[in-house]
Amino acid sequence: MSRFKTLHKIILILGIFFVSGGHGAESDFKINQLGYFPAANKIVPVLFTADSVFEILNTSGQTVYTGKLSKLKIWRNARDTLKQADFSDFTTEGTYKLRVSDKGISYPFSISKNILSDVAFASLKTFYFQRSLIPLLEKHAGVYARKGGHLSDSAARYHESTGYSNSGSTLNGLGGWYDAGDYGKYVTNAGITVATLLAFYETFGGFFGDSLLNIPESGNGEDDLLDEVKFELDWLKCMQDTNGSVFHKLTSLQHASISRMPGDDQSTRFVIGRSVTATLNFAAVMAMAGRIYKTKHPEYSEDCINRAEKAYLWALANPDSLFKKNPLGVGTGDYADDNAKDEFLWAAAELFITTGKDTYKETVNTSNLSYTYPPDWRSVYALASLSLAAVPNKLEPSRIKGIQDTILICADKYLSQMSTQAYRLPSVNFYWGSNSLMANIGICLVYAYHFTKKPEYIKGAAEMVDYLFGKNPTGYSYVTGYGSLTPVNPHHRPSVGDTVKAPIPGFLVGGPNGSCSTYVDHVASYETNEVAINWNSPLTFLCAAVQKVMGSGEIQAGTKKHYSKPVTGSTIHIRKQGFQTKLNIVVHNSQKAWLRIYDIQGKQKIDLTASLKNLSKGKHSITFENNLAPGMYIVRYNDGMNVSSIVWTNTLRGR
Repeated sequence: MSRFKTLHKIILILGIFFVSGGHGAESDFKINQLGYFPAANKIVPVLFTADSVFEILNTSGQTVYTGKLSKLKIWRNARDTLKQADFSDFTTEGTYKLRVSDKGISYPFSISKNILSDVAFASLKTFYFQRSLIPLLEKHAGVYARKGGHLSDSAARYHESTGYSNSGSTLNGLGGWYDAGDYGKYVTNAGITVATLLAFYETFGGFFGDSLLNIPESGNGEDDLLDEVKFELDWLKCMQDTNGSVFHKLTSLQHASISRMPGDDQSTRFVIGRSVTATLNFAAVMAMAGRIYKTKHPEYSEDCINRAEKAYLWALANPDSLFKKNPLGVGTGDYADDNAKDEFLWAAAELFITTGKDTYKETVNTSNLSYTYPPDWRSVYALASLSLAAVPNKLEPSRIKGIQDTILICADKYLSQMSTQAYRLPSVNFYWGSNSLMANIGICLVYAYHFTKKPEYIKGAAEMVDYLFGKNPTGYSYVTGYGSLTPVNPHHRPSVGDTVKAPIPGFLVGGPNGSCSTYVDHVASYETNEVAINWNSPLTFLCAAVQKVMGSGEIQAGTKKHYSKPVTGSTIHIRKQGFQTKLNIVVHNSQKAWLRIYDIQGKQKIDLTASLKNLSKGKHSITFENNLAPGMYIVRYNDGMNVSSIVWTNTLRGR
């Protein structure tokens, strides 16, 4: 482990010097590599240019828009000198590139009402790929199919920190999501993750619908988001003891090797600790589930509420039962917290909203309810404020408005900071998991729009999406599989240990840590390149909410990522034909379509968009000269109605 940490430090130091450059001229255009909604702000930082104008080119290379670059701007934290290309008034849907004469041409991007449809689903689908216990079947996981993992959780041993070490009994802790790049399952982090997903459902309703996510439960009449969350809720129930308390985590004593697949990890698994923070996280999300699942699942709902109240009572009697550090000999994530005041407020708020009982209202009424900063797993005050501000409840209307006003004040602060900053970012510190902070700032802006319907808020939220998909000093789109330059080496054991070179798409990596440019796409860089469920939950919320408001408002039936089916069953089919390669594809709208082949590093190798011109709706075959070297490639197609990608292994050696 010490050698691994040393390697990581070396890589991180090298990353400080090299991550911002070396990707080619395209990376000097800090662009949202997916694209923009027609009504969105479209402002692209262009680095180190002396020019004063920019152009937008269509797929035929024709100039369709010309604009003036801004005055010179400097962001000293990134050591970047730049000008902004603002084409917010250009709203024609299509596929384009930016050109500045002394910089060249940008990565391609789209203007479309469906920009975030695919990635919203992919982000939610990552939770399926984090499932323990069950085998991931090919019909659901495609090339990422794998056998079930950690079946021994059915008899997890009690660690002495639980007080049951000498009992000889075990706990059935089967199910639930793996927390991050490791195979631990942690109640505290599950809390904020489940809460964020349920909050999206409670605010925006059945956006995801049934069946489109293609998980085992699809087609059961329930929203796929609720089906996926229930998989985690059922595990959380396993972690509650008979006295109402909740155990802190279920892990091995040390992390498995980075390349070990879930089904191959035979480490002994332990239930470790019990804590007031885990118990209150449990109470809060069970209270949320109690009201959200009530209509279709009344008995399940009642059980959730009963468990939530029992947990809250235990927490009141044991307020100092804090998990401050790992026990000796335990090296997995600790999720240590020495203050449970925020968890008490959050749990009381959710229980009050669900039950309306005076005992919870008294706690809420005597608390300072304000939104001052986005939530994270250690500080959940904001979760209480967001729920009380957005979910109908019995607080006095003036009190609810007061909470909403604090959210608007925070949102206005972010917009003001963005208006003067070179990259149009709010003022933040870049710490471990900084990308989730950016996503949660976007969620704050979404709520501000939800309360006021003022377009500046949802446009600000869309600019936080821009940051995550390339408008940042590193030039990376921080979501695996989405964009022209994306992480290919995340710190994620299943992505490292499987036989597929491309990582599972849809994961948000942690991002810059220490400075805005300190990011390294290397498996050893767990401080910048790990994935985590509490990072993907705000990504899911943000992308789906912005898509809901700014886009078409719904996902087109049949939209699936390449992992949803085996390659042979995808929208795209490829087969060799002599020294050429034949690609079969289903076209919905050829006027808006693009088709490209990228290498595993995200560099475009072939653009077949011109071959789609004037094709009618339906199935078509496109044959192209294959001069590609053997290896792994990603084929992507988008026509606004159908979005599809496949991982393609080219075995034909070009001439």
